[in-house]
Amino acid sequence: MEQSLLDSAKIGTTYSSTLGIMFTAGSIAYYCTPQDAYIFADTGCDGTHFCTVPDVYGDMIFVVDPMRYDEYCVWPCAKNYEDFIRLLLSLGDTGVLLSAPDKNAEEFEAFCQKFLSEYDTDERRTARASLAAQYGDLAPMEDAYAYIRGILDTFDFSSIPYSDEYYESAGIPNPNKPDEDGFHFVDNGAVFTSTVEIKTIKEE
Repeated sequence: MEQSLLDSAKIGTTYSSTLGIMFTAGSIAYYCTPQDAYIFADTGCDGTHFCTVPDVYGDMIFVVDPMRYDEYCVWPCAKNYEDFIRLLLSLGDTGVLLSAPDKNAEEFEAFCQKFLSEYDTDERRTARASLAAQYGDLAPMEDAYAYIRGILDTFDFSSIPYSDEYYESAGIPNPNKPDEDGFHFVDNGAVFTSTVEIKTIKEE
């Protein structure tokens, strides 16, 4: 993605009632927001926001959902800002986008069709056209689910640079601060084994 596209994001533009997104540089970081993240938009609901982590992932766009308490509290949704906008144009609302990690292809397609049939209004279509025009008439993303799933299935969740506050809030051992015995266990980015469990394993 061209950094200039993200730099030209229409900060202050609100599509909260039509696309479920507000482009703002003033969004508040939460306990699970990756370190050194650049927040450029939020949904206006439950603290969910969108960011890049330039020093680690370059142009990749992340969803940060503080109300989730699994590995998908932070997940990559687009390779760059242009693709992120194309996803919005295709799916019609961030609410649809946020459902992607929890659905298979058939479920996601059914959800998209249901959303469009029940909620796609002239106002929403006008908003999508306006958003596309802001960036040179971008085209909607084809096969949005396959695109998102392709990113999720190849992403190393253990590489997300969480803050110490995240591990304290989540109540899980901090891999950056090994316990007194110097051990911690990691599975797909989430640390599950406590110090007590580690000691039990050692005693066996």
